[in-house]
Amino acid sequence: GKPKVVSLIDPKRSLNISIQLAGIRMPFAEIKRAFLGMDDKTLRVDQLNILALAVPTTEEIGLLKAYQGDKKQLATVEQYFLQVMPIPRLSERIAALVFKNTAFANLEKITEEYKLVTAAAAELKNCSQFVTVLEGILAVGNHLNGGTYRGQARGFRLETLLRLTDVKAVDRKTSLLHFVVK
Repeated sequence: GKPKVVSLIDPKRSLNISIQLAGIRMPFAEIKRAFLGMDDKTLRVDQLNILALAVPTTEEIGLLKAYQGDKKQLATVEQYFLQVMPIPRLSERIAALVFKNTAFANLEKITEEYKLVTAAAAELKNCSQFVTVLEGILAVGNHLNGGTYRGQARGFRLETLLRLTDVKAVDRKTSLLHFVVK
């Protein structure tokens, strides 16, 4: 008959990991080589993120080490675990490979955003109309708050600018932002 397959790992976890491993379509020995050599070309980031969820726990390693039977009869996930469990700091290696594969793209993205913010700040710094608008907002705010302790403000917090659309005129359509712009 058919050879008996031995499963030691929790059936639900085993099923999830075996589905994920099937999606990677790579011999386990090759995955092991990539981890040991910290090879960032063999496995893509999406594959690494999947394999990060398939790291054997201390308990699972214990079950595999205690198994006395024929190792060839072990199921797919157990076969994978046998390959990768001797690798020192496996989780950390996978995280490092993910970082290595995404660092450059992340740096490029952050650099672009930094350049954009820096350019916007320089534009605002050298824009006399912006200062006039801020002065106008302060004057309107002081007028609206006249007679209260807030009515003689010398300045305001920048997050106040986000609330200019909340203050409406009697017609409930014109906001303070519309008024200041006019």
